[in-house]
Amino acid sequence: MSQLTITANITAKPDQIDLVKAELQKVVAPTRAEEGCVRYDFHEDNDNPAHFFFYETWESRDLWQAHMNSK
Repeated sequence: MSQLTITANITAKPDQIDLVKAELQKVVAPTRAEEGCVRYDFHEDNDNPAHFFFYETWESRDLWQAHMNSK
């Protein structure tokens, strides 16, 4: 099977930026420890602090799907 790369864009409401950022940061370490996770990078837009971005690489679509079906 070939690897799967995913990009995810999240935009927080202006009054929720800090909360959204904190919650998103909480998932990074546990996700990196999941089976099949090759890369899971979290970024915040330098020009728009309400915009967050994940760059993910998974060993396979099936393992990514297992991640998506978990908690």
